[in-house]
Amino acid sequence: MISKLQLYYECINWLIFWSQVGALKMDTGKSKISDTTCWECKFNELSGILFFGLCTWFKKHGKGEDKEIPREIVDKGCKYFEPR
Repeated sequence: MISKLQLYYECINWLIFWSQVGALKMDTGKSKISDTTCWECKFNELSGILFFGLCTWFKKHGKGEDKEIPREIVDKGCKYFEPR
């Protein structure tokens, strides 16, 4: 049976190994697909139960109800983007 301390050291060694071979990449800002992602838009409402959030642009501009942000759009953004 492995002790908690041994398990801790094994996890640290695993993290060190994989970070050295590049499997774990730190966010340097270069991995971003766009500077106008939905994640950084003031119209993305994340307080609901939807994973990618709701776009509130439509309701705030009288163009209909809030819309669920699709997976293929969330990292790209759209023409309605405004920074938070």
